Amino acid sequence: MQRMNLIRNKKTLADATVDGVIPSKKFPSPETLFSKSLEALKEWRDRVNEGKLFSITRKDLVFPLHPSIVERLGRSLGDFSEVNRTWSVSKSSTTHERLKEHPEDWYYYHTLYAEKRKNWEEIPYVEIAKLIKRKDFLVADLGCGENLLRKEIPENKVLAFDHVAIDEAVTACDISNLQLKNDAVDVAVFSLSLMGSNYEDYIREAHRILKTMGFIFIAEPQAKWEGKQNELELLMLGIGFNKPVMWKSGNFLYLKSEKV
Repeated sequence: MQRMNLIRNKKTLADATVDGVIPSKKFPSPETLFSKSLEALKEWRDRVNEGKLFSITRKDLVFPLHPSIVERLGRSLGDFSEVNRTWSVSKSSTTHERLKEHPEDWYYYHTLYAEKRKNWEEIPYVEIAKLIKRKDFLVADLGCGENLLRKEIPENKVLAFDHVAIDEAVTACDISNLQLKNDAVDVAVFSLSLMGSNYEDYIREAHRILKTMGFIFIAEPQAKWEGKQNELELLMLGIGFNKPVMWKSGNFLYLKSEKV
């Protein structure tokens, strides 16, 4: 009841400040509110001292989000492109801290992303999966989203990482700082996940965790690298990969290289 009354009072306050709706009932004076607050505090203190503790479990977020939640979040977060742009120009550590506090933002983005993919003729993670030939390769899916790559290569062991863990198989982290040892994996994959102003840190981290001659696969929107493919090649060479093979397919730019 306390929570419900709080919600009702906040709604009344919002109606008054935003829409100018006059409250329909008389509110208690500040003195009365203060007195009731002290009573509630004393009641809480006595209950804690007597060991009468309550545990309230929040229901987990469910993917995809219900349309009503998508609509509500859209009013504050903007559309898919706006969220994409915000995350792309923000440092990954900043985005990670925000999503730890507001995981619903991540669910909102990926709910919209899943809808957009339905109209794509080509799905990058599916195309990359076709290039992972050996079933004994240990694969790191960096920025895994819904953790779908593992379903395309079920015989491979896939270590999945993202800001938010959609299931127990995913590790929630900032992919610029992975809790993996050096030379740990055979393949590193970035499927439309080089989002963040410090995306170079992601690639350096992939180089660190890859075994020598391990493969890196990257898929990016073509438009993002239009006229800048040389920059991407020089970046890969500077980090310690061999000369990358790059090709365009559909609306995407693909890259394959090896750690040397």
